[in-house]
Amino acid sequence: MQRVADWQLAHPSTHDPATWTQCAGYTGFMALAAISADRRFHDAMLRMGESNGWKLGTEGSPYLADDHCVGQVYAELYLQHGDSAMIAPMRARFDWILAHPPNDNLSTDRSRNPDAGTGWWWCDALFMAPAAWLRLAKATGRHEYLDFMIQHWWQTSDYLYDPEEHLYFRDDRFFARREANGRKVFWSRGNGWVMAGLARVVQDLPKDNPSRPRFVRQFREMADRIVTLQQPDGFWRASLLDPASYPMRETSGTGFYVYALGWGVNEGLLERSRFEPAVIKGWNALLGSVHDDGKLVHVQPIGETPVHFDEESTDVYGVGAFLLAGSEVYRLVGGSRQAAISDRDGTPAFRVLAFFTAKEDQAHISFVHEAVRWFPQTAAEYNFRFDTTSDWRRLNQSVLSNYEVVVFLDTRPEDPAQRAAFQAYMEHGGAWMGFHFAGFALTPSAVPANWSWYHDTFLGAGSYVSNTWRPTSAILRVEDRTHPATQHLPETFRSSPNEWYRWERDLRRNPDIDILVSIDSTSFPLGTGPKPNEIWHGGYYPVAWTNRKYRMMYLNVGHNDIDYEHRFDATNRTLSYTLGNPVEDQLIIDGLLWLGNRANQAPRP
Repeated sequence: MQRVADWQLAHPSTHDPATWTQCAGYTGFMALAAISADRRFHDAMLRMGESNGWKLGTEGSPYLADDHCVGQVYAELYLQHGDSAMIAPMRARFDWILAHPPNDNLSTDRSRNPDAGTGWWWCDALFMAPAAWLRLAKATGRHEYLDFMIQHWWQTSDYLYDPEEHLYFRDDRFFARREANGRKVFWSRGNGWVMAGLARVVQDLPKDNPSRPRFVRQFREMADRIVTLQQPDGFWRASLLDPASYPMRETSGTGFYVYALGWGVNEGLLERSRFEPAVIKGWNALLGSVHDDGKLVHVQPIGETPVHFDEESTDVYGVGAFLLAGSEVYRLVGGSRQAAISDRDGTPAFRVLAFFTAKEDQAHISFVHEAVRWFPQTAAEYNFRFDTTSDWRRLNQSVLSNYEVVVFLDTRPEDPAQRAAFQAYMEHGGAWMGFHFAGFALTPSAVPANWSWYHDTFLGAGSYVSNTWRPTSAILRVEDRTHPATQHLPETFRSSPNEWYRWERDLRRNPDIDILVSIDSTSFPLGTGPKPNEIWHGGYYPVAWTNRKYRMMYLNVGHNDIDYEHRFDATNRTLSYTLGNPVEDQLIIDGLLWLGNRANQAPRP
């Protein structure tokens, strides 16, 4: 996958950087970035967005779905980084569309429909636009974007979906056309767009949305038909019902089918015994279309119908389909460990929204940057969804209702309404994980002790009192070996370097608190100073705990060591990292899985 991606980066497409062809490629790069330890693919997408000024395409009218496509990538980056500039132009465009609804007539005949082209009139549009509208709804909490997507998806489906063949016509010009063998014309890549679009919609559609079962039903119905049309060599030909007339191998449609079917198997929506062999056969066919230098070939050029084409043809949208496919095959063959599957339909059992500020203290900023890379990769491995944001306005009932777990990476909310929303979320069964400075409160300071419920009742620790310096590794002792978050840990282990906190209250005296991990006495003296009070010589210091009245877990880790003294250079270089310690990582992962997997259960007694 990385070889194909590198070839594409070295041979950039000449298409408009915000158009649909590029967007399909970008979705593949984002899928690769989610499973690759190499950050260059993610960074390439960030540079793309910045270069585009986060603007949508401008090749057609404001309604053109092709021009909306890139918005789904912008929204995904926003959910990771929380920079509102990433979605501002898209919000402006979509708000304008909501205020000026498109013509619902999907006929392409301009003699009867002068405004033809303003709706989602062709099946490709179901990949281009819906995921952008849905992800913007997720990013902003505005249901209007979601409602628009659902309404227009089913308008297009009702118009172009053939209920007998369980396939989509490309547009209404193909209703009466027939192939050489007399069968209806169903274009492979066109239906590939729809299958991939369905996968991308279902994965982000709220579980309790009334339309979700209908989307799942259509996904399964199409999958049942598509799998029967795969050819013995693993490819789907350009014409699904007349493959003999178009014998060329074709990788773009095949890539989208491998992606969608693989995703369906991974999510438990499709029967593994039936669909996995087709996915593997298709992936092997795709691999056979990659040259040694990473060039992907057998990509049908831009078009709208089955055609003959040069077997050396390539294009960026084909690369996107290949990378999407590879990301699901990676999961399918063991590149991921599925951590949680819901009982109902096999979708990931929980979704996480992590809040951060990343404005104060380079040590905390460094941890946030580390975390927003590490957690999405971990989520891909363990099959949950992890979104991030620095927009604390999203700490509201509307947004939180879409997530089973909330994480505070480096601080807490200050706005009273946000605090009230979080308290209500926790008191009604929500789950939370907090790191290090998320537990800090001290009066007087910029973070005063002015939220009693959070610090005294929920965390139970009260105010911060003091800390060690400088960040130092400690031997940690597991206090509760029976808890799901700690049951895989050794009795003691060495932590990553950290600044350790002392608290106002003795958590051992609080019957609601279950201390999971504490600093072991063999760690003392702990800290290097230079101030004497920054070196601890004894005492009891909890590091991770839960509150039995809530589904929560706090960890006093997340302060990286920084070269404040510029001993190495003038960049405030990070000298140590929190994540990457296998035992400490396991504590975080198992804690998060415990929180997420218990999304419909009471807190642990």
